[in-house]
Amino acid sequence: MLISTIPPKSLEEICNQWKQGDGLQELVGGQLFSAVESIGFDDPDDIYLSTSTSIVLEDCALMLWIQQQTDEPMTVGCQWAGDYQCGAFALANGVFKEFTVSTEALMDLQKALLLENTDTSEIDELREQGNSDEEIDEILWEWSDDYRVEARDGLQIAFLRSVHDGNSNLTDYAYFKMLSDLGCEWQINDLPDMPESAGRLLKPIDYDDPEYIDSIFGQQSDEFWKLHRDRIHGILSNLPEELKDRKDLWKQIIPNVAAWVLEYAGPAVRSDKDILRLAMEADKTHGYAPSALEYATEGLFEDREFLKEVLTQQKGEYYNLPETLKTDRELLKIVLKQGLSLPEEVSTDRELVETYAASGDRFVYNHIPDDLASDPELAKIYISHGGDWFGLPGTLKASHDTLINYLSHYDFDQDDDRQPFDLERALENHLQLDDWDSATLTPDFVRAYLDVTPRFFCMLRYDHLTLDEWHQLIKQYSPLVYGSRALLLKLALTLRSELNDSTLFDQLNELPDIDTEDPQTIEAIQQAKTSMMELELEVLEMEKTPENLEALGSMLKDAFPDLGEST
Repeated sequence: MLISTIPPKSLEEICNQWKQGDGLQELVGGQLFSAVESIGFDDPDDIYLSTSTSIVLEDCALMLWIQQQTDEPMTVGCQWAGDYQCGAFALANGVFKEFTVSTEALMDLQKALLLENTDTSEIDELREQGNSDEEIDEILWEWSDDYRVEARDGLQIAFLRSVHDGNSNLTDYAYFKMLSDLGCEWQINDLPDMPESAGRLLKPIDYDDPEYIDSIFGQQSDEFWKLHRDRIHGILSNLPEELKDRKDLWKQIIPNVAAWVLEYAGPAVRSDKDILRLAMEADKTHGYAPSALEYATEGLFEDREFLKEVLTQQKGEYYNLPETLKTDRELLKIVLKQGLSLPEEVSTDRELVETYAASGDRFVYNHIPDDLASDPELAKIYISHGGDWFGLPGTLKASHDTLINYLSHYDFDQDDDRQPFDLERALENHLQLDDWDSATLTPDFVRAYLDVTPRFFCMLRYDHLTLDEWHQLIKQYSPLVYGSRALLLKLALTLRSELNDSTLFDQLNELPDIDTEDPQTIEAIQQAKTSMMELELEVLEMEKTPENLEALGSMLKDAFPDLGEST
């Protein structure tokens, strides 16, 4: 970001000895760890300072320091630009203000500047060349890019000038007047907390104040994680030697950052198990790769119980073990059970391969040897521990036994839907189908899977078998518990009407006890039940479009007029 002052010469008077590459901590002190990126004193109307930081708080701290160097009235500004908006910060009389405008509004302004500075004959010439209005508009947008910098800088400088003048009416300044005439908006915000926050960065760190440590080492609200990391590197690279083995201090710092800060700690800290545990937890909390053991002292690698604890908590710490321990079978088993990729040097060890397969990690088959890829026993281990069907190689997916095994371990309760999507896709994959609903199955195929679990009924549709096949099947297996409602209704109605078999129909609709033997009454009740089942089936099979739902509403109102709007 670019820092400037009003009047411009004030910045030169304060920073006249600064050079490119100078570190701000040496120049300013406190906790400013960036450097001077560029500096310009040649143009008296354009004196500026650019630093290597992208941290708003650090730039505001530098602005505050600059203002503190003189008793003369001075406004310090900081101009910035992002992908979606640009703006500026201004500091006058100890008060920070912020201006922001969207990139869209900025583009409207730059086009207006173009049109203001373009002869109409140039546009007429474009039209004479056969360009449509849309094409001309695209060309003008391209041309307007030449005015992007002018539009951005014009607004930023006008904002700084308005703050310096104490004039809150921004439309008194030409660029804001143009922006207003275009119907575009901008934002001006007071930053009442910024002087205090920025002021903290100008002071040496008080390592004896826990709250202060938290505020300094914690990630700031406007601070991307990489910038936070770089800032903390800057702080700790200047850590006094006497603090490097102070355990209470590191217990305060680590939870705010991650294990990598141990790079700057002394051996007493890096050999403390509790501190390494804190470091592991911080890695998880802040999304860093595991690195606690990377900084552990050599003596800790002789403590096997501690190593087993660490690897159980954080499998990725395996990569920070010394090479001599990376082939240790006991330690390997701990991380392989968690799905850590099988190291190539032990990939021929059957016991370790089985341990890895038992992790159920979907990438298991990316790392085991080719000669084991079609091993059905290894597939059983993988599937029985939650292995995903689509993690299996193609040869195993084509195996009937593999699918049977997969079905036997499938968690049908993982979804509210009685037709689990994952299993449906597995069946399609196994049978090389594009659409499970339209599949034609054999009774033997269906029986094989019903023998594994009657819950397979929830996967079946009426069209999967012929009516005669269904008739024979349900004599052996009852679909009542797990068959979908649509399947049950279709079977009950069709078997009753086509094959004169009312068994399933009666099971679905037991007649109430009625005090009559009148055949006509009984027939009327049976007919009503049939009609209700037909209506329900129609609803279940209906495509849920707005038009169909509206038609359904009308149909129900006609069928049950006494229910009114509650229908």
